[in-house]
Amino acid sequence: MGDPNPTATVTVHDGVARVDVGGYISDTGAEVLAPAVAAAAAEARIVVAFAVGSMINSAGIAVLLDLLLPLRDTGIDIRIVHPSAHFRRVFAIVGLAAWVPVYESLDSALAAP
Repeated sequence: MGDPNPTATVTVHDGVARVDVGGYISDTGAEVLAPAVAAAAAEARIVVAFAVGSMINSAGIAVLLDLLLPLRDTGIDIRIVHPSAHFRRVFAIVGLAAWVPVYESLDSALAAP
């Protein structure tokens, strides 16, 4: 695993807010995710892109859902990118993928309609 400290930075381009997430996201990840997601909420689309080597546990998934689902319910297009097949499978198993599309790469998330 890379850096265990959770990180989240936001960049905006053409109405898409990209929240780059790194480190280990658990319940304490809310401290870094919440301000980043709030900053991204001004855009029509948010792509949460996990870095290679980043990790998330069940508490982190709950934090992510708590932050993203209310925005999705307002009509913001939310997408998640995780390069690890393992974590994409976990997202599907816990039901996250039923609420928010999950992609393998940033390019595929941005290219999807």
